[in-house]
Amino acid sequence: MVLTGVVTTEVTNPLPECNIIVMYNVIDRWFLDVMCYPRRSRLFLLNGFAMASTFFLSRIASIPPYWYKVYSVYGSVNSHQLGVMWYLLIFSCIVLDVINIFWFSKIFLGVRRMFQMHNDVLMSVAKTQ
Repeated sequence: MVLTGVVTTEVTNPLPECNIIVMYNVIDRWFLDVMCYPRRSRLFLLNGFAMASTFFLSRIASIPPYWYKVYSVYGSVNSHQLGVMWYLLIFSCIVLDVINIFWFSKIFLGVRRMFQMHNDVLMSVAKTQ
C-alpha cells in the first residue's frame, strides 16, 4: 500500500525523462502560449482543469490512504526494525505532502482565476448582445 502511494505520487512528477500526464499538460500550456492562443480561450481553460484534476487525483487524494496505512503499521515489529530510518521516512513524507498541498493551492487558485476570467468574458459578450 505504501509503495502504491509513492508510485501514484510519481505519476505527475515533473521530470523530463518521465512519461507523465501533468508534464503533457504543462507542455500543452506552453505550446498554446507559443501559438498565441489567448489565455482566456477554452483550450487554456480545459488544459488548466485537466492539470489541476490530474494533480489532485494523483498527489492530494492519495495522502489520506497513505497516512492511514502508515498509522496502521506504526508500532509494529517492522516499524521498530527500521529504527531511526522510520522517523526519517515519516519526516520526508510530511515535507513532501506539505509541498504538494502548497503547489495544489497555487494550481487551484490559477484555475479558479481562469474560470473567473472566462466567466467575465462570457458575461460581457452576453451584455453586448
